[in-house]
Amino acid sequence: MLNAGTARLESLCLQSSDLGFTESLLLHMEFLPGMHAGMLAGGLLAIPSLRLLRPHCGRYLCSLFAQNLMCSAWMLIGMTAGALWLTRLQMNVGSLSLTGMLGGMFVGMTWGMVISVALYRGFFSLRNRT
Repeated sequence: MLNAGTARLESLCLQSSDLGFTESLLLHMEFLPGMHAGMLAGGLLAIPSLRLLRPHCGRYLCSLFAQNLMCSAWMLIGMTAGALWLTRLQMNVGSLSLTGMLGGMFVGMTWGMVISVALYRGFFSLRNRT
């Protein structure tokens, strides 16, 4: 983004709108590795702060690490799916914009986090029942 500007980012998004999910995901990972590395690092750097914010949690750093990795993966899946969905929707309407595509990524990322938390909590509630 800093080196190429919004025109190149929009061009990348237009290229991925004709691709399938896996091809689009690989294209984004190849051309935007910093975004994915930053997302993963941001989630993992939040772990130490959780001890300060939630001291009653005890020693759950391993589960928090796994939860953050899982959340990052679901966010990436959601971002790709949201971007593809909204870009294709905009192309059908005839009003394609970078802002709309970024909105689709944000919505997809949010739902990816929701799915991640639901799976994580569901796993522990099932495990604690037995």
